[in-house]
Amino acid sequence: MRSKCLSIAVILLIAGLICSNLAVAAEEIENMARNGDFEGGLGEWNLNQGIRGSIATMEIDNKDSAEGKNSVYIKIDVAGADFHTVRIEQTNHKVENNQEYTMSVWLKVEEARNARFHIFDVAGGAPFFTYLSEEFPVDTEWQEYFGTFDAAQDSDNVSISVRIGESDIDMWVDDIKFYEGEYVPSDEQEPEAVEARDKLATTWGNIRVQY
Repeated sequence: MRSKCLSIAVILLIAGLICSNLAVAAEEIENMARNGDFEGGLGEWNLNQGIRGSIATMEIDNKDSAEGKNSVYIKIDVAGADFHTVRIEQTNHKVENNQEYTMSVWLKVEEARNARFHIFDVAGGAPFFTYLSEEFPVDTEWQEYFGTFDAAQDSDNVSISVRIGESDIDMWVDDIKFYEGEYVPSDEQEPEAVEARDKLATTWGNIRVQY
């Protein structure tokens, strides 16, 4: 009887530790990106296009997503001269000097191509102060990509964006996060993709740019 009680106590302790760890993980980040999972439609996000001849549209895709029900499908009819000519963007974010920040996003494409994180200070006006601007390859299967930076100045109006204007290959976007601190892997990652995610953490973990 004592053995059974001990076994039950151990099981309850392990379950409690698991729940505690999950709660801590959930509290580790506070996502400052508004409607980053697109479950509220396209609200809070702008698609800037039409620059230097680029033509693109975005719409909600409720049949293919990295998490939840919705993702955003960006169709690029005409590529522009560079990445900056088509971008999904959100402004009015606040950063503090010397604080570390992370931006992460789930992406997939029809054919392998590159994308670019670009985070800059809108409030200061031109020439814009850039916190992070890094190019990276995107796969044809859903993957999470991230970049980190240490803010070199305060701002009350920072723009976060994924820029994709240099190619006419379409892209899906989901679960955008912007938060204080180092990168925290998303729990949507399938177990078989853990190795790929770890490789990404090794590859993209060094995207730490301070201007």
